[in-house]
Amino acid sequence: MSTGYGSKIYRKRKNRMIPVLAFTVLLAAILFLRLFVAKAARSDTPERAKTKNEQSLISEPDPEDKNLDQHQSRLSGPDGKEAESFRKSDGLMDSHPADGQQEGAGFNVQIQNQLLQARSYFRHRQYRKALELFESIEGSAENYWVEMGQCHYFLEDFKNARLYFQRALLSHPDDFAAKKFMAFSCYHLDQLETSLQFAREALVISPDKELQAFISRLGREVDLMKGYADKQTPNFKIIFSRNEHGDIKHTVIDMLNNAYRTIGKKLGHFPEKTISVVLYNERLFFDITRAPAWAGGLFDGKIRIPIKGIRGREELLKRVLFHEYTHALVHDLTPSCPLWINEGLAEYFSARYPKAIGQVIPLTQLAKDFSFRDSRMVALAYLESYSAVSFLISKFGMYRIRELLEALGKGSDFPKAFETVFLIRYEKFLKTWGKP
Repeated sequence: MSTGYGSKIYRKRKNRMIPVLAFTVLLAAILFLRLFVAKAARSDTPERAKTKNEQSLISEPDPEDKNLDQHQSRLSGPDGKEAESFRKSDGLMDSHPADGQQEGAGFNVQIQNQLLQARSYFRHRQYRKALELFESIEGSAENYWVEMGQCHYFLEDFKNARLYFQRALLSHPDDFAAKKFMAFSCYHLDQLETSLQFAREALVISPDKELQAFISRLGREVDLMKGYADKQTPNFKIIFSRNEHGDIKHTVIDMLNNAYRTIGKKLGHFPEKTISVVLYNERLFFDITRAPAWAGGLFDGKIRIPIKGIRGREELLKRVLFHEYTHALVHDLTPSCPLWINEGLAEYFSARYPKAIGQVIPLTQLAKDFSFRDSRMVALAYLESYSAVSFLISKFGMYRIRELLEALGKGSDFPKAFETVFLIRYEKFLKTWGKP
């Protein structure tokens, strides 16, 4: 047998059969894959896709929500009390549905999910995030204008809040939420008579205890402040009596500008919003604010100062203005701050204490109010707050205080923010600071 012949026959069979088999297998695989993909696409119907999308967007936990129950910020009206408007489970006021529109019917799935997420942010007081989502779905929600207005209101952008409530009232003149928050917004914009008008109109639509108290206080304020005028500066709006504060207002403006520069530089923050400052005589101050007899001033969104003559009392007036301006600055950074931090900072920038003290009154007792009948205990609470804040500033620096306030402004709960900034557990600080 010749080896040359056998080898020739073998090579010929190999070249002919192997490519054919390979091509056949490849073609079969391609056909099978195309059939499988087509079947999967047909089985994934729009209803099924919608369900999966809703589940992934709605049930996914927000990483920032885990500390929401511990937030100290409150939804409040001009009187500082929690707004009854948000007793609803969804955190928003009732509003009339848009004409011919039923929420949930005919909505794009993505818009529905954005709307749900925006309202979730609102319920958890994350107003800036809620506002961004509402803006991205403009006009798609049934009470869009009211919701946008409420976001701006709680971000203290009262001009834009008023604008959105006006738009809501153009469509639905009897919208209770729009009228109520229009009243609150106008109050913060010092439009007292307009505020009173909207508050009364809202009360006609629906009984509301918060509005009743607001109208009672506002009506008294409107009557008592007849003959008042205002003067605008780049950073302040001074509201004063034409008869009593003609010359004093210039001194007040100079002192406030000094506070703006001095405290702003030390704390590293300059509010961009115009701050209203109301000058009263002593009788009007206590009649309108219902402040305790020992109060030298008040900040409730506006700086309110009783003026008892200026000659020989310039240093006291400066101290009061620096104190209340500090409250306004802290509020601009965060609406949620323990009182001992807030008052301690105000005293740090305004008072001149000869010495500091330790923790005589538990700091936890000074977190929300200084409700002591004895004026000596009140003075002690202020001194202790000053001492605690002075300790933190001397040990960690003023910039750490600003970081703490900024963290609170972003929604962090106080113990967590305190530990993050000062690298010490708040519970440990309470047990060790100022103790023998």
